Amino acid sequence: MKQLVGPHQSRRHQHRTAPEDGKANKAVLAILAKLLGISVSQLEITHGQTARDKRVRVLG
Repeated sequence: MKQLVGPHQSRRHQHRTAPEDGKANKAVLAILAKLLGISVSQLEITHGQTARDKRVRVLG
């Protein structure tokens, strides 16, 4: 996994997991939760469940 820093110091991660039964989405949420120091249950993919690009909402 590579960490990329984008504009405005946003963080982008490149992670490759085959899209089998939502495993890739679960991996993305696990990585974000660890980076943010929160539980996976506080994250929700709002756009891009089946796409490469995703939008994630932090709850709470």
